[in-house]
Amino acid sequence: IRRGIQSDGDVLYFGNSDGFVLALHKSGRMLWKFKTDKAVVCKPAVAGDKVVFSSRDNHVYALNKITGAVVWKFKMGSETPHPWG
Repeated sequence: IRRGIQSDGDVLYFGNSDGFVLALHKSGRMLWKFKTDKAVVCKPAVAGDKVVFSSRDNHVYALNKITGAVVWKFKMGSETPHPWG
């Protein structure tokens, strides 16, 4: 399941319930793929040179939008139940 798609010109950024965030060029070529420990639950936000998003693994991530490398990672509070359905 895709969570919202964010566009930054020629690149689309999106997460899915498998825990991945992907960056795809408008040509369809994958630029990078990043794996979290649980589902990505929001549409990634592009802020300057970073892609920021949260995951059900209780972290907020900032990735370099060109390379997909982790710039920073923030642990949120305890996990809250999320009913899928």
